[in-house]
Amino acid sequence: GAMVLNILNHPEGRDARAELLNRLSLDPDVARVPAERGTLVPLAIELQDFDSADRMLDAALQAHPKSPKTWLWRALTDVAKGDKETALGSYARAVELDPENHSLRLAYAQALQETGRAEQIQPLLRDAPAPSPDVLAARAAYANLAGDQD
Repeated sequence: GAMVLNILNHPEGRDARAELLNRLSLDPDVARVPAERGTLVPLAIELQDFDSADRMLDAALQAHPKSPKTWLWRALTDVAKGDKETALGSYARAVELDPENHSLRLAYAQALQETGRAEQIQPLLRDAPAPSPDVLAARAAYANLAGDQD
């Protein structure tokens, strides 16, 4: 275990890290762990090993479909792959599962802005339960952007 962690955390040795990550992603016990309990997906994104990331996320979401953090990593992986359109569905699911998580709402709002769906941002932010100062500031900023675009 310690040797595996040492290899995975070592900033050099990209090939060794990638090979170990690939092998771990094939292990069903490793792959189906929900992100709330730790995930290797951030490392897969860093190494641009999207096959391993997808494999782990598919297994984790099949085993834990109500894991908002795993849905967030699904969205972040799709964004890293350049597929922001697909990421929107995962952001939406994460917010649906954890509606009080303002960071998720803000990430989803940014993705909506970047994909040209600005009209969906205000309802998303307005419907936030007990909006945080960050959500209120984002509502104002996105409203200002929408006003500038008219």
